[in-house]
Order: sequence, then structure tokens, then C-alpha cells
Amino acid sequence: MSNLNLSPLYNNFLDFDDLFSIVDNERYSQNYSDSYPPHNIEISDDNNYVIAIAVPGFKSDDLEIQSQGKLLTVTGNKNQDIDAKSFVYQGISRKSFERKYNLADHVKVVNADLQDGILKINLLKKIPESLKPKKISINHANKLKKIN
Repeated sequence: MSNLNLSPLYNNFLDFDDLFSIVDNERYSQNYSDSYPPHNIEISDDNNYVIAIAVPGFKSDDLEIQSQGKLLTVTGNKNQDIDAKSFVYQGISRKSFERKYNLADHVKVVNADLQDGILKINLLKKIPESLKPKKISINHANKLKKIN
């Protein structure tokens, strides 16, 4: 598997630095050979993101989502003893897992939904007014006021 380096894109997409940081940090903060469970990071609009994790066979009681500071941790604990069955072939993995995501500044977890084996965690990027860009008016040269 080849490594994907997103660094060159930082210079071209200034508005997406935080998103690329989320993806970049997530890829390299874990042992990437362990990609269970599979997941997507989606952009709904400029300020809304969704992390979609495939968790077939898991119920909401088997999953835990914890947000602390900039770290989002998703844990799945499947009790194998309860569902002890004999399989000829078992292709759907139901092993326990822990996935960690580094969230960018001002990104908060809004809520989570579990439907059809997909856990969707909704994220909101809310920049405080004091950090948002401000429009600066330009004065005409002949109307400049002296500042003492």
C-alpha cells in the first residue's frame, strides 16, 4: 500500500487546511495496516462533516463515542459469548475495535446515528466571531485623516 501525502494540497486549498489535517493525522496516528472498521470522512457543506463507520452486527449498546479536547475516540465491544454460533465461513468481522480521530480546531461532535450497520458521527466546524475574517474598508487618499 502506498502512502498518500496531502502536504502539497495545503498550498492550493487554503480553506481546507483543517479538513486535510483531520485526514492526515488520522492516517498517520494509527497503525494503518489495521483498517478495521472501514470508514469514510464526508463533507456535507463548508462547516459540516460526517465520519461514517461500518459496524455490521453492532448495536448502539456495543458502541461508545467519547470526545475529549481535540481527540474523538470510537470504541466497539462485541460480546462474542452471547452470539456464539457455528460458522462454515465468517466474512463479516465482529471483533472489538478502537478508532481515534484528531479533530481540528473549533470542530465539535454534534451527534451520532446508527442505521443499517453504519455509525454516522456528525461534526460541526464553528469558528468564533473573533476569529472570522473582517472586511476592512479602504479610504481614499485625499480623505486620509492624520492619526496623532
